[in-house]
Amino acid sequence: MLAYLADVANLITMGGLALSFLACWLILSDRPALGLALAALALVMDYADGWAARRAVGRNPAFKHFGAHLDCFADYVTKGIFPALFLLTATGLQMASLPVALLYLMAIAVRYSYEFVPERAHIGLSPDYMIVFLCLLQLAAPWLGAAFIPMLMAGLLIFAALAVAPFPSPKLKRRTPMGFCLFVLLLAALLVSGGH
Repeated sequence: MLAYLADVANLITMGGLALSFLACWLILSDRPALGLALAALALVMDYADGWAARRAVGRNPAFKHFGAHLDCFADYVTKGIFPALFLLTATGLQMASLPVALLYLMAIAVRYSYEFVPERAHIGLSPDYMIVFLCLLQLAAPWLGAAFIPMLMAGLLIFAALAVAPFPSPKLKRRTPMGFCLFVLLLAALLVSGGH
């Protein structure tokens, strides 16, 4: 099994998974800004592994198949488990946040499972934008006050619905992914420097 990690794209994916795991640990350690910064870096690594996979010359097809599944598992930690943990810890594990976190996790599980349906339609909003939303929300926290938690809960519910919605999935093309990654890195830098 470990032979399938002898691949640049799959190693990058594993690096992103490690960052996501540390991001979850930071959330549980009551350091949300640093946790979000690492989740943002993991999101950028998700784009980097795709870039590396597309540019690999003569890549073993088995590595590609393995990598597609590995990428979904890593994405589920970053864009599924991490936001749910963020909500649960932000609310002090209040019962009201449990159904919201569970609905969000279920929607993201459905979305990533759907990615392996043959000849599927490309629908729904990518959970990538959930991480961007959380970063922006955390940066705005000092001004939001008591509205922070309701906005967080509403955000998870809205993104859960959008992830499985039947509208055509918007794709980032040409230089847009690079601009998106630079914006995410800027958000990470602001979170680290501001310590929100």
